[in-house]
Amino acid sequence: MAPIIRKEGLVQELVKFKERFASGNPVYCICVGTDQSTGDAFGPLVGSLLQYAGYPNVIGTLERPCDSDTLTACLNEVPEGACVLAIDSVVGRSVGFYQLEPHPLAPGSSLGKPLPKIGVASLLGIVCLNRSNPYTALQTASLHRVLGMAAGASQAILEAFDPDPAGSFHPLSQEEPIGVLLHTVADRNRQK
Repeated sequence: MAPIIRKEGLVQELVKFKERFASGNPVYCICVGTDQSTGDAFGPLVGSLLQYAGYPNVIGTLERPCDSDTLTACLNEVPEGACVLAIDSVVGRSVGFYQLEPHPLAPGSSLGKPLPKIGVASLLGIVCLNRSNPYTALQTASLHRVLGMAAGASQAILEAFDPDPAGSFHPLSQEEPIGVLLHTVADRNRQK
């Protein structure tokens, strides 16, 4: 099992990931989860925040989740040979922390769902305590915590993967991730 990472150490660990796996290529973030469960929305929240900030290689957002029903189609969107970081939520003891696993994500494994593995590594947000039923635990995770963790993860990804030292991405407000998401939804509704 990978070490537990505080939000403050996430950028450094993601830079190490990029150096080890990306070889100068862009990193695709596949953000796994659904918008229909508080805890399982971690991935799509990260994806939406990255998309809002202008990160170009994001699959899995609140608008277009990458879940068990859409996973195969989402994986088909990734170019052959691309470096993929899978992002998902997990239950565990160290709630509010992250893990950066140096191997592919096996989505749905805690629920016994046989789904294809994703990426060369996975960023996991520990969103709630591991109880006897992980599905129920994810359903009752704190939205405030999940939003804060998604904001922290997306900001770390933007800092670690930005090719421009001057910063080419739209900055995210750590204090108000919900405001960013509301603006994103409002912009999308205006475009329709």
